Amino acid sequence: MLKPLLQSLTLIATALLLITAIACTDPDSGSKQYSMEQLNAWIETVRDAVEDVPVSSGPSIGSRNPNDENLRIILSAFPLRGARKQMEAAISTVDVPRDAIYLEVGCENPELPSIYPRIFANEPFLDSMKYSLEVPSQASYGETVPLKLTLENVSDETAGLKIGGHIPEDFVITTQDGKGIWYWHCGRFDYDAIYGLYLEPGEKTEFVEEWQQVNHRGEPVPPG
Repeated sequence: MLKPLLQSLTLIATALLLITAIACTDPDSGSKQYSMEQLNAWIETVRDAVEDVPVSSGPSIGSRNPNDENLRIILSAFPLRGARKQMEAAISTVDVPRDAIYLEVGCENPELPSIYPRIFANEPFLDSMKYSLEVPSQASYGETVPLKLTLENVSDETAGLKIGGHIPEDFVITTQDGKGIWYWHCGRFDYDAIYGLYLEPGEKTEFVEEWQQVNHRGEPVPPG
C-alpha cells in the first residue's frame, strides 16, 4: 500500500510544481505597463515576424478585456492545429518584451457578439437562394475535414445582399448535443470580408473551408 501512495504523492507534487512553473512563466500574466509610444515602435517588428506565418491574422494594440488598463500588442491566430507553437516560434525571433504581446489563438468566448454586427439576410434574398452543405459523413481522428457551403440563385431575378465589409459566412462544429466546439470566425477580422453578394439567376457561389478537428482555441478535440 505504501508504494502506490508514494507514487500518488509524487505525481501530485510534480503536478503542483508544473502548475507553479506555468503560473510564474506565463508571459501573458504580467502586469507591467507599456506606453502607446513603445507599443507603436514594436508593432511593425511583430507584424513583420508573423507576416509569413500561415495561421496569423495580424497584430493590433489594445487591452485583453474592458477592465484591463494595460495595453498590449494583441496578436491573433486562426484556430488551427499547431497555431500557438508556430506563433510562439515567430515571436521568439523579435527583440520585443514577451509580456508586451498577448497571443490569442482563435477566440476566448466565441459566443460573444463580434465588434462587427452579424449580417442578417433579408427575406427576398433567402427566398431566392438554394443552400447545400457538403461534409464527409465520417472522418478518421486527426484528419482535416473539408467543408463546402454552396449558394445558388434559383429565382428569375438578380439576388443581392449588401454586406458592408462583414464576413458573410460561418461554419460551426458542435457536439451531438448541440454544444459549439469550433467556430470558423474565431481569430478572423474584417479584412477577410467581401462588401456585397450578388448572384444572377442560376449563378452559384461557394464558401470552402476546412476543420482540423480542433476546438475554438486550436486545441485538438477527442474522438467522437
